[in-house]
Amino acid sequence: MNKTESARVAIYVRVACDCAAIAGQLEAIEERLRDDGLHADPELQFIDKGCSGVALERAALRKLREVAADGRVGRLYVASPDRLSRRIGELDLLMGEFQRCGVELRFVEQPRGA
Repeated sequence: MNKTESARVAIYVRVACDCAAIAGQLEAIEERLRDDGLHADPELQFIDKGCSGVALERAALRKLREVAADGRVGRLYVASPDRLSRRIGELDLLMGEFQRCGVELRFVEQPRGA
């Protein structure tokens, strides 16, 4: 079994104010997971409600970063890059951090080859 097959899958969702948007993000991510033949572990679903994308201090994101640093995540699905951060520098920081932790990052709203 290769690393991708044995990797634990996590998801991250963030909404600033419209909690109805959570369902849309989750639906898009779950559809992509089905297409990829995977599922996310329930304990690896991280959701920040009512949080701005310009702040890195978010409870679920902080927990996700801790879990990734512990090596408990192999692949992370996020609806789009702006769900992680609306600031390019912080997005680069997070993407680099996940890469160093061995986390394969997948954005659902990007083409699969991107």
